[in-house]
Amino acid sequence: MRLTNAAGQVYAPTADGNGFVLKTGGSTFTSHPGGKNDPGALDIEADIITFNAATPEGNSAIHIHGVSLGMLGQASNLNGANLMLFGGMKPGLPLATAQAPQAGILAQGQVFQAYGNWQGTDQTLDLIFNPGSLDSELDPFIVFNWQPGVPLAQALASTLSQAFPGFKQKISIGNLVQSYASAGAYENVWQFADVLKGLTKKIGAAVFGPNYPGVQIACVGNMVTAYDTTVKTPVKMLAFQDLAGQPTWIDPATVSFKTVLRADISLGTQIQLPLGAPALFAQTTPAAAVPGTPASSKTSFQGNFVVSSVHHYMHLRQSDGGNSWASVFTANPNSLTNN
Repeated sequence: MRLTNAAGQVYAPTADGNGFVLKTGGSTFTSHPGGKNDPGALDIEADIITFNAATPEGNSAIHIHGVSLGMLGQASNLNGANLMLFGGMKPGLPLATAQAPQAGILAQGQVFQAYGNWQGTDQTLDLIFNPGSLDSELDPFIVFNWQPGVPLAQALASTLSQAFPGFKQKISIGNLVQSYASAGAYENVWQFADVLKGLTKKIGAAVFGPNYPGVQIACVGNMVTAYDTTVKTPVKMLAFQDLAGQPTWIDPATVSFKTVLRADISLGTQIQLPLGAPALFAQTTPAAAVPGTPASSKTSFQGNFVVSSVHHYMHLRQSDGGNSWASVFTANPNSLTNN
């Protein structure tokens, strides 16, 4: 994890660990110094939610156990600090290979509130943050003007450039046009995203089918993303061993699946679930099935899906391993490839 001030200097522990000093480069806390696993690293808990702006779900939290009293006393200095949280499996750790690294940035944003806590023998540094930017930066006055015959992607690019001049853009949406003008002024990105989702859901359903979810907007770090489920992008293939438990339908056209903590799947990523169980777990004889039922290893999750929400949760010292070091994703069928 890296905490920095407005000038980009890193809040790093002092030599004796009894406070923070500002340095150039490095990390604030790490369990992988010099590329090697540190079994004595501080315990960390985190609950990180990344979501679409049309369905806000609150802030995220990080709790770092075992910090010094000096760090607790300086906790308020971290209010407003820029935060980058790294995690996932690097090559050499379980489930990661040089061909398919899973480690990277889990969340990037700014600290909304930092405070120290001391209960019994447990001292923690608690960070509440928005995995985007502070609310003041995500609260611009947005003016939207979508003229007849103009592709929505073009109208959105202009709108987002004016509302977020310092942010990068990633727009991956289908060719949506309309025969009349849609214009409006919105108090913040949450309000605009909700209206845009409802508007495009109606228009897109006539083109891509009734399961079309509409255009989604997400603000993560310094990136504003607009996407739907119609654009072909590189597909992230998931292997059977990547999954923790069974994928399941949780809503019409919405699937949920769980993996060990990973950073290589984000909002808008197109994924493909395993098409069948590996031979080791497949039923190999009709006698292995319920009487009268043919043996089969075919999954009910065919085709590609587009990730619509990401939830990372972790507790480094928890004894149940991957169950407390995991990522949970929801995704929608890709409207273009599955129709």
